[in-house]
Amino acid sequence: MSAYTDFIDNVRAWANRDSDVLPDSVIQDALSYTADKAYKVLEIPVLEAIATYTIIEDTAIATSMYQVYIDSTSFGKSIVKLPIPSDLISFIHLRIKNSNNESKKGVVFNEKADIRTFFDMYSDRYTDFVWSRQSGDILASGDINVGDQLELYFYHRLPALDARYAITANNFNDLLIDVPTIEDTSGTTLYFANGTTYPPVPGTDTAYSVQNVAGDRVEIKFEDSNGQEVSNWLRDSNRQILLFGALSQCFDYLDDMPQSQKYKLKYEEAVKELISEEKKRKTSGGNIQMHFSSQLI
Repeated sequence: MSAYTDFIDNVRAWANRDSDVLPDSVIQDALSYTADKAYKVLEIPVLEAIATYTIIEDTAIATSMYQVYIDSTSFGKSIVKLPIPSDLISFIHLRIKNSNNESKKGVVFNEKADIRTFFDMYSDRYTDFVWSRQSGDILASGDINVGDQLELYFYHRLPALDARYAITANNFNDLLIDVPTIEDTSGTTLYFANGTTYPPVPGTDTAYSVQNVAGDRVEIKFEDSNGQEVSNWLRDSNRQILLFGALSQCFDYLDDMPQSQKYKLKYEEAVKELISEEKKRKTSGGNIQMHFSSQLI
């Protein structure tokens, strides 16, 4: 049994309702809603992520969304558009991570402007590096040149609770795909060296994504369900937040308000406890200081 289906059974056991009264689809929705709510309020290390953007000369040579070019210049300042990662919840910081110019390596974009002020070069600014957001992009302005690397540090949502690794050659070779006992006749094809017998052995047999020129590689098909489940911190390591939140949602569906409120309070208490723990971690091991700009006083 997968961790996800096990969690569905766990919620049903706590709710003490059979599938005729509380369908699996309702529990799945409740789990998804709870995860979405938790991601919006939790600011903890497991939800932190980093995206690094490299400034290139021409967008035509870009191979990923993290390779961007200078979109325009204004008053001697470059403006770049950084696509916002689809899993972003909130920003932590934007900085120049690497540059041929040593003086820029310590630059953090501490000034965030509204979009109108960002484009108004006559507005008052207290730094040479300013950023804003427009639609699905971060706009960064300053002494930014080809070859510079900008780092976005942010809080993000985790993969879906039932996410599985895709059927790819790399994932097979990284031992992230389970080989079923009986060979599948449909699904995604991976290729193996001529003479490979079923079942291929992860860690021993090498998978390839394409057929070779000779056309003598063995084709073996895998279903999406053969990919191993992607770990999810809420599902695997902090079950009470997901459990209590899902139960509250389920009892909403069952129109049992006393039980719904009971588990809503338990969910909120679990969230507050985790937030409190993180605040203690942030202040432990050193003296916390607050910094103010004299230009703002």
